[in-house]
Amino acid sequence: MNCNQQTDLLTIPRGNPFHLHVCRANVAPANPDEVTFADIEGLRAYVSTPLGMRTEVATAVADDGDLIVACPETLRLTTYALEITGMYNAHPWRWKCGAAFRIADTNCESSVQGMESFEPDTYYLNDTLEFEIVGDTLHIYTDGHASLDNGTLALQETAGTSLGVEGDSIIATETENHR
Repeated sequence: MNCNQQTDLLTIPRGNPFHLHVCRANVAPANPDEVTFADIEGLRAYVSTPLGMRTEVATAVADDGDLIVACPETLRLTTYALEITGMYNAHPWRWKCGAAFRIADTNCESSVQGMESFEPDTYYLNDTLEFEIVGDTLHIYTDGHASLDNGTLALQETAGTSLGVEGDSIIATETENHR
């Protein structure tokens, strides 16, 4: 994963608290499934600005072992890095995404238009949208970019996949920055 070269950076309007869902499979892709963020001792998360202001933020481990990071509404207008630290098997562990998200002044600058609610929303950091055909069945793998609501399938593009429609076909294309 090359999270520093995202072209579609997650952009949140200023003044809104929100959560980042950090998928453990993206943080440690070679990690066995049974190891989760709950296994990291002294787990801490920080958001930091390009000028070095570093702020600790609250975390919670989701039921599936992924990490939920709570970002406060007080964040200023800038791009933020996300850093996660702790100890695993008595060894120090650290992960950092240098350009995780940005705070914008207006909602029209937001990259989450149409996803917002009146509650603190949860956005998936570095989520992927992968497709596989098994027999006659299309399998879609994602953490937060596909949903089924009352029989309607909703898909959202990711940094690595663009979506298009041609006639009655959905075309999913891997984008340059994903390779």
